[in-house]
Amino acid sequence: LLNIRPMRDPLADRYIIEKIVRTQAALAGAKRSARPADAERAEALRAVLTALLRAREEWRHANC
Repeated sequence: LLNIRPMRDPLADRYIIEKIVRTQAALAGAKRSARPADAERAEALRAVLTALLRAREEWRHANC
């Protein structure tokens, strides 16, 4: 799904946080929508958000 690898880039944490915030906003919008297609989109966005959060946690542990 996502190809995010831990790296020693000082901007990597900011980048991942930005992606998390944007994904959370998109997910909130999809959840508010009454369109059936947006329910499917919300499921996909949940998976992306989970992957981003996991990647951030891995990055933080790798760079302690």
